[in-house]
Amino acid sequence: MRWNIDFEIASIVYMLAFFCFFVAKRHLPTRQKTTYIVTIIISFLATVMDVFTAWTNSYPRQFGRDVVMVSNVIYFVLVTSIALAFFCYILSVTGQSNYASTSIFTVFMLPAVITNLLIVTTPLTGFVFMVDEQLNYIHGPAYAVNMVVGSFYIFLSFASMVASRRVVEKKQKISVYLFCSVIIVGMIVQAFFFDKVLVSNFLITLALVIFYVTIENPGEYIDRASGMFNTDAFTVMCNEYIREGKAFSCVFVTIADYKNLDAIYGTENVNVVRDEVIRYLKSVFNSNGLFRLKNLTFVIQESSEGDYEKIVRVLKGRFAKPFHVGNMAIVLETQIVAIPYWHMPKDFHSINNIYNFVSLKLQEDPMGRNVVEVDDGIIKNMIHERAVEHAIENAIVNKSVQIYYQPIYSVEDNRITSCEALARLFDDDIGFISPDEFIRKAERNGSILNLGTQIFEKVCAFIKEHKPRQYGLNHIHVNLSPMQFKQETLVEELIDITNRYEIDRSMIVLEITESAAVEGSESIRQNMEKLIAASFTFSLDDYGTGFSNTATIIQLPFSSVKIDKSVVWSYFKRKSMILPDLITMFMNQNLKLIAEGVETREMVSALSHMKCSHIQGFYFSKPLPQREFIAYLWDFNRRNEEENAS
Repeated sequence: MRWNIDFEIASIVYMLAFFCFFVAKRHLPTRQKTTYIVTIIISFLATVMDVFTAWTNSYPRQFGRDVVMVSNVIYFVLVTSIALAFFCYILSVTGQSNYASTSIFTVFMLPAVITNLLIVTTPLTGFVFMVDEQLNYIHGPAYAVNMVVGSFYIFLSFASMVASRRVVEKKQKISVYLFCSVIIVGMIVQAFFFDKVLVSNFLITLALVIFYVTIENPGEYIDRASGMFNTDAFTVMCNEYIREGKAFSCVFVTIADYKNLDAIYGTENVNVVRDEVIRYLKSVFNSNGLFRLKNLTFVIQESSEGDYEKIVRVLKGRFAKPFHVGNMAIVLETQIVAIPYWHMPKDFHSINNIYNFVSLKLQEDPMGRNVVEVDDGIIKNMIHERAVEHAIENAIVNKSVQIYYQPIYSVEDNRITSCEALARLFDDDIGFISPDEFIRKAERNGSILNLGTQIFEKVCAFIKEHKPRQYGLNHIHVNLSPMQFKQETLVEELIDITNRYEIDRSMIVLEITESAAVEGSESIRQNMEKLIAASFTFSLDDYGTGFSNTATIIQLPFSSVKIDKSVVWSYFKRKSMILPDLITMFMNQNLKLIAEGVETREMVSALSHMKCSHIQGFYFSKPLPQREFIAYLWDFNRRNEEENAS
């Protein structure tokens, strides 16, 4: 034997065992997996042929000239095919497998095609190898063509990974770079140091194992608790379908209120129900399109223009019936979100955004709808909300939130003595964004903390610049969100800002809502007392909109209460007569009363008669930009002073 084939024999045994182990596992039906299996098969056949050609070349008289020629041709063709297969696999790893249907890929294939043509015609030309009259195997003038072509595809693989480095995971980048290094080293070692020891296919086997450990391990895509594919698998499948332009629909089903189920029925029973749900889904739907995302959220993926509506009907029918655990019949409340293929976005991030957006809307929906099919209206709303989020981010970065001021009229003084600072947001693309919309969004995503700080700071800057006390303004009301009030650093932050602007903190009245006051009364009391000690005062905002707990509210150190316009309007529309009693009750507690939403002279007269101390609403003025507000304040109070004097 002219060559040492120990490494190749070991590779054959290991690769055969590895292949059987790999295909026995459950895999995602992706092009990447298919390409990997094809690469294993070609590598295995090339290794077998390497051993066989070593035998035929060593003992040519036992096999004959034709066998020697054919075996070498097959081996060299397989070696070229390995290089091309690895390149195709790297393209699938980097998400560029769609190149396979383009003219660029045809250009990439030309070196392999030309090389294989040269190899196949070698028995006639002697171009790659020759067998002389004594049946000796001899390298031809283009023997190194395989090494050149292999190096070409390794370079392309490396370049593909570099081009995709921003979207490829770190472990995938490392494995591809390691693969390129191992193969290059293998070719150099084989060609210049151990030309009589066949090691190249052993190193290819090593590269395949590296890819298995870092990329192709099927266990990474299986949810162990359910045996379904997991979130990572869902991401991979969606990205592949999107890249390849395949139509697919997704139906998300979530078992709602999971924590309450646990509290009502107990963890053990809920786990039994969870297992029943999993068994049902696996028995009805194709396992290749079934994913478990988190807790009790599942996705059924229809990988064609199939009948996703049938999936929704089946789910609705089953979950309308109870699941039985012992003697208990448990009816599960579900949320079903269907994204049909014609509304499927072109990136996975947007798919996730759509589901999260609709799921949140379902939770907020007072009508309790539990099935939503994504349509143009939902997509439009989601895009609008994303634009609002972007506008909020820009406003925080650019400090572009505008502050408007709405006057508050004092009945006793017959003039404007205070005002409320109200945030206004204008965006170049959207235009005016209502406070209800952007404040709610900011509270939901946490940006209210930065937004609230900016608002407070701008109010302080307004006080320092315009010195509104000279116009008769004693107080400015500033809203604080519940999230702001939960921050341990709130007190220090507000004091620090007022110190920087050198303003009298007694001018600022901090408003917190009724629901926030009731939900966290003890922690709120502590923050309130610290801020009151620093000369701030407090007003209870929107009284009458929450689940009123008057006893709790009275115990907190508020100096005033703002009665929500819904309560005021209900009284004047004769729907509720509670308003005078509320005013009397809070007056008896020595609290100032501010009635919101007042729009007519009759309302002002009636509220004054009820002894309501302060009035706010469009009857006096809408919220105004600061310069317009200063002009209004000066003019209103001057005219009233002249009227009082006369």
